[in-house]
Amino acid sequence: MGLRWALWGVVVFSALVTEPMAQVPETPRVSEGPDPRLATWREMLSGRYREVSGDENRAARDVAIRRSVEALFPLWRGIATSRIADGNPVFPTVQIAFHGGDVEIETPPVRALSPENGDERRVVGFDHESNHVTHRITPTSLTQTTWTSAGSRTTRFDLSADGRRLSLAIEIRSPRLPVPVRYAMHYHRVE
Repeated sequence: MGLRWALWGVVVFSALVTEPMAQVPETPRVSEGPDPRLATWREMLSGRYREVSGDENRAARDVAIRRSVEALFPLWRGIATSRIADGNPVFPTVQIAFHGGDVEIETPPVRALSPENGDERRVVGFDHESNHVTHRITPTSLTQTTWTSAGSRTTRFDLSADGRRLSLAIEIRSPRLPVPVRYAMHYHRVE
């Protein structure tokens, strides 16, 4: 009986640590025609932002991770929690810039640069692995999607009406997670 449980544990562990292909998220393309509202939006969104409260951002992330992993086998919850938290840090700063049709988002130590129309580029992520990245801008929001075979992270950047506060709505998906991790982080403009 003990051998059967040990073999079962090996099978379950192997299923959790192997890297199944994650579904590549679709990034809708924007129309090719210029939208005069985009220039205003780019100008409003460009700048440097600092976290309103690192403790509150961290707490929001941690609660979302716990909610996502609670359906996992108890032995794997701690491993999954630490991996997700390590790969999705609370950024002390966010810097957004636009250069000739490209979006540059810097969340130290990562700098992601790709066209604002949704074309794909590569970036070295927090996991020190090569990730796919896309950016899509509309007249009301900016969305960044990064992904590897292990999963994806989509971040929607929303600016307050007065342009002083930036909210990041984050969703992390993986074939290994029973439900996505969803949370928000909040920043204020410093430049």
